[in-house]
Amino acid sequence: MNFNLIFSLLASVEFGFIFFNMPPVLDELMLLYGLSYSGLSVLLSALVWSHAALQIPAGLIADRIGIRRTLVLGLACLTVGNLMATAAPDFGLALAGRIVTGLGMGLSFITTMKLIAVSAPPGRAGTFQSFFAAGCSVGSLAAFLVVPLLFKLSWQWIYLLPGLTSPILLIMLLGLDMTPTPASASAQVSLGSILRLPASWLIGLMHALCWGTVVSVGSWVPALLADVWGVKGASQFAWGGALVMVASGLGRFSGGLILLRLSSVFVARGGVLVLAFLFGAIFLGLSPLTILILVMAAAWFASVNAGAFFDLAAQAVPSESMASMFGMVNLLGNLGVIIFTLLFGFLKDWLGGFEWGFIVLGVWAVAIFVASHSLTNKFRPDSPLPQKE
Repeated sequence: MNFNLIFSLLASVEFGFIFFNMPPVLDELMLLYGLSYSGLSVLLSALVWSHAALQIPAGLIADRIGIRRTLVLGLACLTVGNLMATAAPDFGLALAGRIVTGLGMGLSFITTMKLIAVSAPPGRAGTFQSFFAAGCSVGSLAAFLVVPLLFKLSWQWIYLLPGLTSPILLIMLLGLDMTPTPASASAQVSLGSILRLPASWLIGLMHALCWGTVVSVGSWVPALLADVWGVKGASQFAWGGALVMVASGLGRFSGGLILLRLSSVFVARGGVLVLAFLFGAIFLGLSPLTILILVMAAAWFASVNAGAFFDLAAQAVPSESMASMFGMVNLLGNLGVIIFTLLFGFLKDWLGGFEWGFIVLGVWAVAIFVASHSLTNKFRPDSPLPQKE
């Protein structure tokens, strides 16, 4: 495995930890900042708002100025944003820090995905994209296991740890091999062409369902388990979030292996279809243990197709515009995270339970599965976008 791919997998662990450094200590953060569930959902989603807003610009930046320079900007923002939140136990500072961190995530995430796409062996980009996604789950799992312990030492450590490890990745940038960097901007397609491509919307909306499920359900599962078991205190169920991250990580890793034998279209649509049934079963709420098993199964099926989505996206455009295409797909994916994270928090406050959120997810799954029926063939060589000679 070359150094570019090693760097990408290490970066994915960092990204996963940052995404989930808050959910393991929801009750403690509510007390620290004086928040309701709705207020907490705003803080949880703040990183995703700025991350999502930068997806398309980040892709354009990476395609224009190159992988290394874009990663320098992104990792610097990750460092500054996390350290900013440690200054005082103030909601405004925490919110500002999460927004800056989200900007760094937006720049770094998309650029690292392009680095994988142009560095992976021929025909293996989807597999390594799945391994990248699995690395994010490893980081998320580490957050659920480590953050409760760190918080007992000091609340600042949940921000300090990623704030001090991001500079290590900055140093590692010196070893990247930029030989596979796109040769010129002249072969790039316009953003308008990508926006007019139906595949970008279909893939993005499927990604919104699946990535939105992993992050929103993973964020709220400690509180969900506290509800269904009828006890107070979500922090004691942080292990439930860890189990969800294990299921997600296994789904992403196994998805990479599955893509060695099955088509990306089959894996992408198949996962969405199964999710529709799982959400309906979770809503029925047969027993606490059954709900936990179903939530873990949903995390697996929402993750197994991660590499398939970006493999399909990479096929739709020339390599010179991959980051822009990834940005479009990831923008929609992160909008799903924002909408579903807020949805679960608001429904909890409004209706007193999380189960209604799964009905919304189920309807979304059915709708996008039906809409994605046209994703039946490889896009190349008949993509409407210009192809690299």
